[in-house]
Amino acid sequence: SQCAMIEYSGFSWQVGFLFKLRGSVFPKALNWALPCTIANIGLSFLYQHIYGDEAPSHESLSTLVSLFAAITSVLGFLIVFRTQTAYGRYWEGVTLLRTARGEWFNA
Repeated sequence: SQCAMIEYSGFSWQVGFLFKLRGSVFPKALNWALPCTIANIGLSFLYQHIYGDEAPSHESLSTLVSLFAAITSVLGFLIVFRTQTAYGRYWEGVTLLRTARGEWFNA
């Protein structure tokens, strides 16, 4: 049997392909990002309502910056750890596949 060639219908490599729903990761990402965005906007309005035009003290901004740096450091570590784990699993699979291929050729 022959393998049929994949036919692509007039697909354009413009910005529109980012917003496709079929096979896209954006809808799943929006499930996480949209509630966080709404909560952040709500907290921002609440903060403005409570404090008004009073500028926050320099110490509280320093604390917020430190907190943000700590959170992004932990997030970066987790992303690197997951990427290295996936890369290790990929190479383990490649090694096992080559071992199996060698066994088949030796049989």
